[in-house]
Amino acid sequence: MNDVLIVPNTIWKHTNGNLYRVLFLVNHTSLGRSRDKYPPSVVYEGVKNKLKWCRTIESWDRSMQKVT
Repeated sequence: MNDVLIVPNTIWKHTNGNLYRVLFLVNHTSLGRSRDKYPPSVVYEGVKNKLKWCRTIESWDRSMQKVT
């Protein structure tokens, strides 16, 4: 993971060119085995279509780049 902080209300660009707004982080304080079952994740929405998604923080950097 890079050093860019993932925080609510920031805009990110996917490798496909679409823009997404981070809504909130979930399970970021999970510890132990529950972390495997409930990994820290980012809940986000499309800037244009408002569809919602969730992705693990671990996989976030693979295809997202911070815009604002």
